[in-house]
Amino acid sequence: MLQIHYKILYFPSFFSIWGNINRQSQLISRPNPELNRLAEQLMQITFKHVRLEINREKTYNEESVKKEIFNRYLVILYIIYRQLDIYLNVGCDFPFEDSMNALLIEEIEDQINPKIKARFTEFNKQNSYDVVITYKDENPELPISTSVYTLLSIEHNIDFPVLEEFLDKYYQNKIHSKVNLL
Repeated sequence: MLQIHYKILYFPSFFSIWGNINRQSQLISRPNPELNRLAEQLMQITFKHVRLEINREKTYNEESVKKEIFNRYLVILYIIYRQLDIYLNVGCDFPFEDSMNALLIEEIEDQINPKIKARFTEFNKQNSYDVVITYKDENPELPISTSVYTLLSIEHNIDFPVLEEFLDKYYQNKIHSKVNLL
């Protein structure tokens, strides 16, 4: 961070040259609106503080420098975000024998984007879960506040894109409740 701020303040024209490198390429596949907003806020604050100093320098492009600051903040925030040790606790409640349940849990783990940090375990009514995935129509053992996703088919992969969105929503909510990003 100090290196970024030093370059902004003393070398804004050189700093913006590096803006041609697209640091956001890894973030395009799964953008995070909250990280984008936070990076934007940090960029605005930083640029506001150094604007008076760099306005004396007429050889920089303001938009290019802003974009570069934003990109660098976003990458740093993304690295921090990925290091968060927050997992979605997912109970898998399937009406099959243990070996079939283990295979189905493994299939779900393989299909879900690894950016959604989740611990998939066989459902136990003594434990609490953020989300429960089931193959049953209803489960009277679950508290009413528990979010449930009911699989439509275990023979086909039709559920996985919708299940991934469902899990991502609850994962983002869990992160937001633990770490107030804004």
